[in-house]
Amino acid sequence: MKKPKARKPKPPKKPPPRLPPPEPPTEPPDPKKDPDKTPAGRIFAIILAAATLIGVPAAVVAFWPRMTVTPTALFDESNAYSETFIAANTGFLPFEDVQLGVEICSIETEKHDFSVSPNNCDPSANHIVIAGPPWWTPELRRDEPFSIVLSEGLNVASPKYRAAHPNVIASFQMMSELKAANLIVVATFKPWPYPKPVTFNYRFVAEEQPNGKMMWRSVPFSWTNIKLP
Repeated sequence: MKKPKARKPKPPKKPPPRLPPPEPPTEPPDPKKDPDKTPAGRIFAIILAAATLIGVPAAVVAFWPRMTVTPTALFDESNAYSETFIAANTGFLPFEDVQLGVEICSIETEKHDFSVSPNNCDPSANHIVIAGPPWWTPELRRDEPFSIVLSEGLNVASPKYRAAHPNVIASFQMMSELKAANLIVVATFKPWPYPKPVTFNYRFVAEEQPNGKMMWRSVPFSWTNIKLP
């Protein structure tokens, strides 16, 4: 007679999973405790966002290279070529390899020994350019001035110059007295750290005043109706 098979004991039942305790009810945020929700906080957030948007173009404007060129009074009232032009770095960054020059749009002298035609002061046009070693500087820092004297490029023939150059018949240093002029001062420089040069142009005219004295003044390029006497 066969013995009955022994039954395997059933595994104990797993207890049901325990549920996490219920979270306490969250209270609505108190505007008094959250500064971003207050009117003052909202205004500050708006101001901060506006400042961020304005800050980028403002930084570009602040670091954009700026230069001014202004004329001064003649240091010799009998010589209209004795004008000094002062260039100044009014930007934030220094300038390197600064070169100044003068382009003649038109000129009128006492003996009509030098003329330029046509009377065109378009900066993109070709003009007679006058420059020299004294009109260059390796660096121009912020708020630094740099001056050039027109008589170093154009001047009447002084006895000293004639004695030193007896064989010279005509040159820019042997001009007759200046009656009127229309010219451009050209400034070329490299704004640090930008490696390529940039060019700024400034226009000036010389005219005889009612008291018979010559005066240099700056004029815009949009003035196309200037006629020399």
